[in-house]
Amino acid sequence: MTSQRSIRLNTTTPASLATATAQNGEVFYDSGNKTLRVFDGKTKGGFQLLRADLSNATGSVGVTVSATPPTNAQQGTQWINSLNGVLYIYYIDVNGGHWVQPITSPVGVIPTVYVLPTATTSILGGVKVDGTSVTINGSGTISAVQTSSFINSNFIGNTLVYHASNILNTITGATGVVVHNVSTAGNTFYHTGVVNNFTANFTNVPTTNNRNRSISLIIAQGNPAWIPSVVQIDGVTQTLEWANGLVPAGNVGNYDIVTFNLIRFNSTWTVVGQLAKNGLVDANSPTYTFASTAGSINEGSSGTYTVNTTNISSGTTLYWTVNYSTALTNDFVAGSGTFTINNNAGQFTISPVADMTTEGAETFTVSVHIGSISGTVVASTSIQTINDTSV
Repeated sequence: MTSQRSIRLNTTTPASLATATAQNGEVFYDSGNKTLRVFDGKTKGGFQLLRADLSNATGSVGVTVSATPPTNAQQGTQWINSLNGVLYIYYIDVNGGHWVQPITSPVGVIPTVYVLPTATTSILGGVKVDGTSVTINGSGTISAVQTSSFINSNFIGNTLVYHASNILNTITGATGVVVHNVSTAGNTFYHTGVVNNFTANFTNVPTTNNRNRSISLIIAQGNPAWIPSVVQIDGVTQTLEWANGLVPAGNVGNYDIVTFNLIRFNSTWTVVGQLAKNGLVDANSPTYTFASTAGSINEGSSGTYTVNTTNISSGTTLYWTVNYSTALTNDFVAGSGTFTINNNAGQFTISPVADMTTEGAETFTVSVHIGSISGTVVASTSIQTINDTSV
């Protein structure tokens, strides 16, 4: 004889169940939501076991499919986001509950490519996790906006910060103070036709503490050879410490690589420099050098300038221009002109005007160009002076 037994369930309303704790092991039928709930004697509302339609069951026996997370989720509750097909599992730890992703994209679907944010001087880049932007700032701190998936806004880890550039920036005719803009030009500068030892003024250098920036100046040396003997950062002269405590000399006819490390520590700059000799300049490359200059010229007189070259064909036309310092355009008979190279030498004259106006001494420089008056500068003089003869 077969014995049959049945279990009688207590039936009540959602409102009653929401505040009830019942006895440990009691099972109730929620007549409003059509669910079975089991109680442990202390948790209000108990735990959902089964839903009549099974389309929106939660807990270990069902999966919610909806555009928003289910409420009253328990440890292990599963939810599929109907907007993107991603599965989430509810996980509870000491910081509270979190929806975590065991699968980051629907099976069989190629996830959308995410383009990293463009790096700037303050943000090195970032990634997105669960729709939350994670950024790395100039100090190397990784952070994220707090969401249901991120309780802590700061992440701890190792951060490597690199400042690098493969841009080669050419500077011709360096003399005096020469600006090297590291924000727009990068970290590598190529110098040709250097006129004299010069001051390298590095501008727009980030001032974040505990950082080092390495900047290289590649110098195609002529005869004589020159170096950047003074360093400025945004116009402020720095104490320059050369490697081994020795001020280097340039190497005639070679490529010299001068590297400066700009070290920022406790809001103070330390600048360390070193020079490396790196091979011979191509012996077939043309060179342009002022062999002699007038230096100073009286008003109403003329000054002669001699330019020596190498590997330049006789009959080649070069161009000269006056660069005005305190002198003005009307202080000269002509502010530009041409001359011809023969046997790798050429000359031209510059004539200041005798204007009979008391102005005091005025200054200017002269540059040589190839191709045209506005062509590439290949040589420049030091400061030249017009002597005021009307005094």
